[in-house]
Amino acid sequence: AEAGRRRGAAGLRAVMVGDRLDTDVAFANALTPEGSESGEGGDLSLTSALVLTGVSTLEQAEAARSPGADRATRPDLVFDSLADLVDAAAIAAAAGSSMSQ
Repeated sequence: AEAGRRRGAAGLRAVMVGDRLDTDVAFANALTPEGSESGEGGDLSLTSALVLTGVSTLEQAEAARSPGADRATRPDLVFDSLADLVDAAAIAAAAGSSMSQ
């Protein structure tokens, strides 16, 4: 982070990829300031990406993304597999935009 500040970077942007809502997604969301969009926080802001290859299910992900759900475990992005995430990142890079789904 210090090197980024020395070069004048506003902040670091990253994606936290995990397969558990209650640990991986919660960790990423805890580092993103309340009220800010993912990727637009302070020195470090994480976009949370859930891959459905582990403990958390699609039904749990949908419930976590529903209106009124607890922000702590709400994933920004949901992918069936790491391969799908890589494909989405490649498409976004080719288009010159940030990753979205």
